[in-house]
Amino acid sequence: GGVGNKKLGSNYGPTIKPQHEAAKLGYSQIMWLFPDNKTGEHYVSEVGTMNQFFFWKNKSGEEELITAPLDGTILPGVTRDSVLSLCKDWNRFKVT
Repeated sequence: GGVGNKKLGSNYGPTIKPQHEAAKLGYSQIMWLFPDNKTGEHYVSEVGTMNQFFFWKNKSGEEELITAPLDGTILPGVTRDSVLSLCKDWNRFKVT
């Protein structure tokens, strides 16, 4: 929730308590999942307050770099854009 399309402290404040609870259990980060109401599946959006990327072989057998879409729940940023741009320019695998 929140206003994911703005860099505001109010977006990060609610994450402090869950992060402390995770740290007490020995975890260094929280992986934030969002549900797909149509399928019931959950998708990773961020890890802590960081962008995340996964490199895998998709169902078609293609090597692919994936990251969460800019749908209002995460912010566009220089790091995310740089990684995606460099990988697209490299042209060695699919970038989504």
